[in-house]
Amino acid sequence: MSIPNKGAAMKPILRLGAVLGATVVAGAVAPGAMAQAPSAQPVARHFDGTVTSVAKQKKTFRMRTEGGRVLRLAVNARTRFERIAGFAGLTKGQVVEVTARRRGGRWVALEVERRRDSDRRGGGGGGGNDDGPNHT
Repeated sequence: MSIPNKGAAMKPILRLGAVLGATVVAGAVAPGAMAQAPSAQPVARHFDGTVTSVAKQKKTFRMRTEGGRVLRLAVNARTRFERIAGFAGLTKGQVVEVTARRRGGRWVALEVERRRDSDRRGGGGGGGNDDGPNHT
């Protein structure tokens, strides 16, 4: 049994082989490049909770998250504070939002923000100045 137009049938197969070959080469390079990005910069995490203690000398504080987890977080010169007078203004009982990264086996706070009463979840409130007209 012979194939009537053998050359015509082989061209699509050769093109397919070239496309697959290029894909394999690109795939072999891309994972190496992609693998470096996450390790170079750990993913930042967001935590909401209450400050349970502050260790001024160690530049660390503990907080209990809304989920009940207790975290110890370090601060450094690059930590940003919002609505708090720096690390010295951080006190036990404050409700805060923290963005942190894991570095050297510990959590380092990138940003610490004091939450306003109106920002608290589960307050069931409303009635703030941001409500539209005729809002009850």
